[in-house]
Amino acid sequence: MTSKVTGLSLFLCVLVTLLTFLISSPATYWQPIVKQLTHDSIRLVNVTGSLMSGSGQIAYTVGPNRWQVLAERTNWHITPTLYGLRLSVEDNSHRLFVRPLTVLFTPQNISIGEGESEFPITLLQVFGGLTRTLKLSGQMRAIWHPVTLSLLTYQIKAPFDFEVTMNNLHSVVSPLPQLGSYKISGVLSQLNGHFEVTTLTGPLHIEGQGVAVGRVIQFNGQAQADVGMEDQLMGLLLLMGNMNGRVAHLHY
Repeated sequence: MTSKVTGLSLFLCVLVTLLTFLISSPATYWQPIVKQLTHDSIRLVNVTGSLMSGSGQIAYTVGPNRWQVLAERTNWHITPTLYGLRLSVEDNSHRLFVRPLTVLFTPQNISIGEGESEFPITLLQVFGGLTRTLKLSGQMRAIWHPVTLSLLTYQIKAPFDFEVTMNNLHSVVSPLPQLGSYKISGVLSQLNGHFEVTTLTGPLHIEGQGVAVGRVIQFNGQAQADVGMEDQLMGLLLLMGNMNGRVAHLHY
């Protein structure tokens, strides 16, 4: 009986110490965490508040020593639950996070709730490669279903659907004000996933399929311009893939 009481007292002591640390720690504690998790491609700046409840702005790299800061201010709140900690993230304008992002942390899993987010396509430049070469701009909207990640296996527990819409896409290498709008939809599962790219509006039409195996993503498709737009889009098509007549074959 004494050992049980001692064990319970020790657990409560650790819990109180942890909560005290979380409540009293400043919001700046998030900055090195975000920097490390994103390999310094995204930073949290202009932060206020505490580790448990605060706000800041998201900055992302668009080139060597060049950063872009999102205008929306992001707010976060961490609340203890019966099973772990719940993180809720939203922004004041409800534009970046159309619906609040909720994440539940337990000793076994990380569970992300259903959500919807809208952000500038320039944010994709953090991945480098073709997205940075083309210097794309426009708006992107992402919708996803609930997903649970096991902390024991680092794998997704069950398949989940997602949909990404890229609206009013533009590139600095194209003289046209708009290239078009596109939709990416697919499913991610424990070991792999698949997705499809379709064109909503032109004049640049992109179609194709891709697969994700582990951390490797492969995409095969084709791109072509509307009739009469070939000359204006030829430079962009040559950057995107190997030309065969009017069609650029895409292999990434």
